[in-house]
Amino acid sequence: GLLGTALAFGGVSTFYLLSYLTRNLLDSLIGSLAYVLFPSVGYLIGEVGNLAGGFDFLPWRMVAAIYYGEGPHIIGLAFIPLSMLLFLKTLRAPTRLRLLGVVLANSFVLLSSLTAFVFNIFWLLLVFVIEALRDKGQEKLKLFLYVLILTFGISFFLYSPSLKLEEKIKFWC
Repeated sequence: GLLGTALAFGGVSTFYLLSYLTRNLLDSLIGSLAYVLFPSVGYLIGEVGNLAGGFDFLPWRMVAAIYYGEGPHIIGLAFIPLSMLLFLKTLRAPTRLRLLGVVLANSFVLLSSLTAFVFNIFWLLLVFVIEALRDKGQEKLKLFLYVLILTFGISFFLYSPSLKLEEKIKFWC
């Protein structure tokens, strides 16, 4: 359920990122399908193919989640294209709503998987450098730092065991 939704959301968010960057719907569709299907190319490797056969050749990300326990990582990866898109839009035309969106997307990635967040930061840094070299580098540096500070602030606040969020959620549910 949740993992399948994250896998589909990863393809959808990749489609929106690519359509924003390329302005070509066919290229965006091909790119998003590649995002979803390309990891399954590993089935051509003998041992991986034998492992996948036991799962009726589900998409590789689902097999990795079931067999290796990579569910949170895969869910975090699904939000990286959305995070990149929102960050790019925030750098080009900043609004408070876009800033909030990119911070929430980054926080979701961080709280899902630290490994996915490191990958996310790499991509955000790359987007920042490219955009800063285009124009208004100092303003974009401020936005980048705001995004990082707010992302870490919200994530650390939500991650804090002293909040006892699990107990509060169980109380209200």
